[in-house]
Amino acid sequence: MGWLGRSALAALLLCGPAAAQVKPPPAAGDAAPAVPDKFAAPSPPGAAGPQTSPQPADKFIAPTPPDTAPAPRAAPPPPPRRAAPATPPPVPANEPAAVARLRALLGPETALTYRSAESIDPARGSVRLLGVAMDGRGRRVTMEELTLDGLRDDGVVEATARALTARDARNNIAVARLRLAGLTVQRPPPGTEFRPDMLRIDALRVEGFRITGNSDSTIAEFSVEDYGAGRVGRVSVSGFDMRVPRSGNRVTAARAALRGLDLAASLSALVAGEAPPRREGSYGLEVEGVSVRDGGRALGGFGTLRIGGEVPASGPETGSLALRELRIEPFPGFAVWLRRFGYEAVTADLSAESRFHRASGRLELSSLSLSGREIGALGLSVELDGVTAQAAEQADIKTMRLVSAALRYVDQSLYGRYVRQQAREMRVSEQEARNQQSETAEMMLGALGRGPGLDAVRQAVGRFLGGEAREVEITWRPAEPVAFSEFGAGPPDAALLGRLGLGASAR
Repeated sequence: MGWLGRSALAALLLCGPAAAQVKPPPAAGDAAPAVPDKFAAPSPPGAAGPQTSPQPADKFIAPTPPDTAPAPRAAPPPPPRRAAPATPPPVPANEPAAVARLRALLGPETALTYRSAESIDPARGSVRLLGVAMDGRGRRVTMEELTLDGLRDDGVVEATARALTARDARNNIAVARLRLAGLTVQRPPPGTEFRPDMLRIDALRVEGFRITGNSDSTIAEFSVEDYGAGRVGRVSVSGFDMRVPRSGNRVTAARAALRGLDLAASLSALVAGEAPPRREGSYGLEVEGVSVRDGGRALGGFGTLRIGGEVPASGPETGSLALRELRIEPFPGFAVWLRRFGYEAVTADLSAESRFHRASGRLELSSLSLSGREIGALGLSVELDGVTAQAAEQADIKTMRLVSAALRYVDQSLYGRYVRQQAREMRVSEQEARNQQSETAEMMLGALGRGPGLDAVRQAVGRFLGGEAREVEITWRPAEPVAFSEFGAGPPDAALLGRLGLGASAR
């Protein structure tokens, strides 16, 4: 009963599962065993009374000169006084039964005191406490108000706390209001550790959270719904602000929400270092208003991030990603590049869509697009086969084969800015600078050999660099899929290039 109760109360008081693993300090008056220090200087002969056996000499301590007189014999120290055992606070008379149960669940290592207690519904075990303090296990938790309804050995029907604080050796935590409903804690089998999927929570809501100390962060509101093995849960956070310990930068987010996952099973898999379980249905992640700052200077951030997907009972699994208003401010090294081409910052959008046919191992990545405002847009589409679930999770491309691919770039102004900068440095016209770029590319691509595909690539790239086109696209459409294991570290040979089905166009 004690272990389960303490685990339930740990979740309520934000103390975490680690509290159950903290060893209690030795009882008052129990003397700690003395540990000899091998680096301390040895006591003079006879200083500590008769010795039962000769002590070995320490080769790192300089020997006493032979003409040094021995220290006078010291009187043995008096035996240490055994401190009286700590007296637990007295239990108030006529204490409600629900409070007595809470006291028993906390265990003898934690002292419970309160200013007043009011029994709301004795039949349900409902009670309201004011001025609550819990001290023990190196932690102090206080609450101005604590209301418990249906407290059990393995959880609680509902609990609310107001003006909660928790302090330990590293951090101070403050919570304006906390509500917990439907908490159940499962005891692990003997010899096994507690797992996140042994906890079940219908609803958890935390308002006005702040932690200071080793960490420094605030959360306006945090909520969890339907947490437990086999349940489709939801998590949301708003008003997030955190100081990064090493850099001191601050990261803020206006809102974040996650839905459609078995949170308990996913966390258990994460702890065990395993892949999260596959679950049929839809899922989604949304994050809004993220920024990173160094004091009063903005470093970057983004407007919105949306990730979604669908895992049907049959048919292809689909996924999508959309990152909007990604902004990177100037920083050392990058600022030089920005000023060189006349940019104040980089603002970009990223999007992608995918379809995965699990039965056949075919992956279609379509419309992967990275677009920089007043820079250009880079698009990629790829179709692969031989993509097993294990290979995808481990990012192992050895078993994958290229079915087709297309790479497209549309210049908005970046190449034009580069040409103007080159023309100024070389003191030539912009067209002369373009012609030089085209000739350099012709020489580099010519080293790969000749053939219909390579000739088409050279022509398309030359037109783009020479200023005749703003868009260039290169395609790979082999007659038969080509295994990635055939590609080496260097450029492909003529035989492999001939099998890739190269093509290109410029517009």
